[in-house]
Amino acid sequence: FEDGLTKEHATMVVIPTILSGKRKVLQMFEKLEVYYLSNKTDNLYFTLLGDCTSEDVKEVDFDNEVVEAGLSKVNELNEKYGKNIFNFVYRNRFYSESEGSYLGFERKRGALLHFNQLLLDKLSKEEKKAYFNCETITSFNKKIKYVITLDTDTRLVLNSALKLIGAMAHPMNRPILSKDKTHVVSGFGIMQPRIGIDIEVTSKSKYSQLFAGLGGLDVYITASFDLYQDVFGEGSFVGKGIYDLEVFDTVLSNAFPDNLILSHDLLEGNYLRCGFINDVELFDDYPSNYLNDALRHHRWNRGDWQISGWLKRRVKNKEEKRVKNPLNLLAKWKVFDNLRRSMVNPFLLLIIFYAFTIGSANAFYYVSLVLLVIIIPIIFYVISMILYRNKYDIFLKYYLNLIKGIIAVINKSLISFAILPYEAYLYIDSTIKALYRMFISRKNLLNWVTAEELEKVVQNNLKTYLRSFRPNYIASILLIACSLVFKPHDMWIASIISLIWITAPLLMCFYSRRLEEDTKELNEKEKEDILDMAAKTWKYFDDLLTEDKNYLIPDNYQLNREEKLDHKTSPTNIGYSLLSVISAYELGFITLNKALRMLNNIMKTIAKLEKWHGLLYNWYNIYTLKKMTPHFVSTVDTGNLIANFYVVKGFALKHNNQDLLYHATMLIENMDFTKLYNKDLDVFSIGYNDSEQALLPYNYNNFASEARLTSFIAIAKGDAPYKHWFCLNKSLTKYKQFKGVVSWNGTAFEYFMPLIYMKTYKHTLLDESYYYAYFTQREFIKEVDPNLPWGISESSYNELDDSQNYKYASFGVPYLKSQDNLSYPIVVSPYSSAMAISIDDEEVYDNLVKFKKLNMYGEYGFYDAYDYEEKAVVKNYYAHHQGMILASLTNYLKDNIIQDYFHSDKKIASVETLLKEKVQIRTYIDLKIAKYKKYQYIKEDKASDQREINGLNDIPEMEILSNGLYTIILDDRGVGFSKYKNLQINRYRKVGNEEYGIFFYIRNLKTNNLWSNTYAPLNVKPENYKVVFASDRIKYIREDDGIMTSTEITVPKDHNAEIRRLV
Repeated sequence: FEDGLTKEHATMVVIPTILSGKRKVLQMFEKLEVYYLSNKTDNLYFTLLGDCTSEDVKEVDFDNEVVEAGLSKVNELNEKYGKNIFNFVYRNRFYSESEGSYLGFERKRGALLHFNQLLLDKLSKEEKKAYFNCETITSFNKKIKYVITLDTDTRLVLNSALKLIGAMAHPMNRPILSKDKTHVVSGFGIMQPRIGIDIEVTSKSKYSQLFAGLGGLDVYITASFDLYQDVFGEGSFVGKGIYDLEVFDTVLSNAFPDNLILSHDLLEGNYLRCGFINDVELFDDYPSNYLNDALRHHRWNRGDWQISGWLKRRVKNKEEKRVKNPLNLLAKWKVFDNLRRSMVNPFLLLIIFYAFTIGSANAFYYVSLVLLVIIIPIIFYVISMILYRNKYDIFLKYYLNLIKGIIAVINKSLISFAILPYEAYLYIDSTIKALYRMFISRKNLLNWVTAEELEKVVQNNLKTYLRSFRPNYIASILLIACSLVFKPHDMWIASIISLIWITAPLLMCFYSRRLEEDTKELNEKEKEDILDMAAKTWKYFDDLLTEDKNYLIPDNYQLNREEKLDHKTSPTNIGYSLLSVISAYELGFITLNKALRMLNNIMKTIAKLEKWHGLLYNWYNIYTLKKMTPHFVSTVDTGNLIANFYVVKGFALKHNNQDLLYHATMLIENMDFTKLYNKDLDVFSIGYNDSEQALLPYNYNNFASEARLTSFIAIAKGDAPYKHWFCLNKSLTKYKQFKGVVSWNGTAFEYFMPLIYMKTYKHTLLDESYYYAYFTQREFIKEVDPNLPWGISESSYNELDDSQNYKYASFGVPYLKSQDNLSYPIVVSPYSSAMAISIDDEEVYDNLVKFKKLNMYGEYGFYDAYDYEEKAVVKNYYAHHQGMILASLTNYLKDNIIQDYFHSDKKIASVETLLKEKVQIRTYIDLKIAKYKKYQYIKEDKASDQREINGLNDIPEMEILSNGLYTIILDDRGVGFSKYKNLQINRYRKVGNEEYGIFFYIRNLKTNNLWSNTYAPLNVKPENYKVVFASDRIKYIREDDGIMTSTEITVPKDHNAEIRRLV
């Protein structure tokens, strides 16, 4: 389905969930909209299947609120996207004798059954009215082939819907029914994708780290082993997957009795023959604390025992008739295996008590047997470490605190033993309740509390844990008592076990505590200092975003240039001017009205600029608005601009400014990045050359690059495929036992600039690389000079071009870059450091203070750079560097407000999974980059432009000195002139036999000999004569009567004058 989904395979994505109010409705439709954008294609539709809460009455007040919210949201979304894509269904309550309340018929199972019949148009008007409070499917009028069902916390990401449909539609997977149409005999009627854990789960608690593992997107595992699928040819359904609509309805509509089935997923998978799709991954949530997880297992175990009847040869159907059980031996084993596993902990506990009572052998042996069962994972892990040892990462450090490897396995085994009595009680209690309800009371068989409700009810504190672990206290007391009575000589073993059990609630409370979010370490005074830095930086934009400049920010402001302001601007500059206005408002520097006025003025000017497929050219004159040569469209610069348009859009939405919202939306939609995309290589070209009408042959193919932001946005817009993200080079390198993604130039800009906009998630490849770049930048400068502030990136440096502008170059850290250079000049820039303030605020603050001590702080905040080679401050400001400083400080002071605005767009949110690529714990480092390169900083030997002339040539040599306005032209004899602009300082005529210039005369009072400081105008031949011509000076050296005369002439960079020194 690379070209989209056909009508014959039209699919409905449905989320069945209990709706308890308007807020839940809106939350679920937000998810569905994101899933639509993540899987955008024709003939793919989305429904929120709302189940009703269990109540004492048939209707409650919030039912109308739910219906109104659902229908309103459906209309809004369908109008927004111009298609009938979204649907809403809300069920009616029925009185259940067994539950003693009004609830949706058969809960989730019943919801799907009735929903399927609604899609197949098998319900009469009366049935629709009876089953549903409201529904939009009748007017939907589309034939559906497949249904993808999800839980509320399951994420359908990155075209995974098309992959699921493709697997179902494959000819070899098409389901074939048995002759009596009671089950699928070949092919698959339902398919289950691999379920991964979302990366954010890893950061919730130590408990989730241990038992959910390291979550996130793993692009290096395209398939995983599944015992049932790989050995027996069919998998197990766990409640989120895809099924054939007609086959599901045919097989299951009358297959099960009412008021019995709580855990229906396994049975549905067995009846429909479930296939496991191991190369498609959806992402799920996981409980962050043990008690919630334990209660979840309690419900699951009740459900497992309530379907234990399917181990028999005959089972009941919907009409309560006994029919032949269609489950095969494998399916029955799956049912039995769940029951078997529920009895493991009770029997382990029983063995321990047997050991201290009537067991014939020493209690130590029985306890060792139990421990052996529990520590089996440790044994297998150690074996795998020996067999598959990776020599390359054995000494690598992980950049965050994460319980992993052998430590994680040991911790899990310790926990398993500590909670053994509680777990045994949990499974015994749920088993007895299930059996009692099935055979005696026949009540509450469908009793179920959602995970969402559990979060509200179960308090994650020590008091709750101490109260909940009563089974552990009872077991501990009984064990001590049994040992005293039966085996007093083994009391020491019983005491140790009892101590472990008694401390279990403390242990589980500790592991279940929410991990702290990153906190700001700076004190209030330091934050005020940061705010002052931001205020000074904002002044650059406040002073220069003026009407006479068409509200376009000048590219740079150079203090030692006669005309300090540049007359040009770029898409990146314009983007950061927008971002700076928003930052200024968020920091309280300007009012909302002023911010909106400035933003609208800038956006109106942008609309006037000449464009190429909606993309701005790289340079414009700020006064005439004309594009400037060379006529070039830069991929990364236009990407920077559109990123800021998304921020403006989020800001406009928040403040309900329709004009601004319209301008931002239109500019975003008109920017066509497909024109810059190289489809053959699946990467972006550097840009488009308008004069040659062709893309440049060079591409952005590195992941650690500023172009990463452009790639992310282009994928979100649909201008580049998802696979582009995975075509970017993610080679790893290491430095001082840490690892990260290597960049091309080793600049801070390549790593940190996208962080201004894009969120980062702990334990991801990106987050690790952010830390690695920060760490390496800091440590490299320590090698150069411990007193020097760190932060190396592209910046200006202390050398002027012919127009007296500071030259600009890319400077990098050798340990971060893949490009080889023979030398590494050191030029540090404040913006390179400021961008990393969210990584380590204290270190960055101290570093900025170091910059201040170098006299790097001026009218508009930090000067652009410090040239360590020249020991010189580069006194200019670049608009985009100023913008990066201000935005980074704003994110820090205002809890990542810029990132929030950027991610508020649903298209951006739909591809957030790309940012969640998990860290590779065990990985191979690129040895070519990391192992064999050894760097040592050596002060750069600059190539000399100096010419030395000994004696006089027949033809005079010439030299020019100039700062752009003041100019000197001299030959090797000292003849020439000085001028300021067009004003001659000394007389000069183009007459060959006359020698003009500025001369000094020297007389030897002892010999009365006379000569000039240069050969001209007296033309007295000296004993020795030497002339030195260089780009920054001219020097004449002569010797007469044993007297050395030296004349050095220079033109200052920052003053219109000349200096002549005679010694």
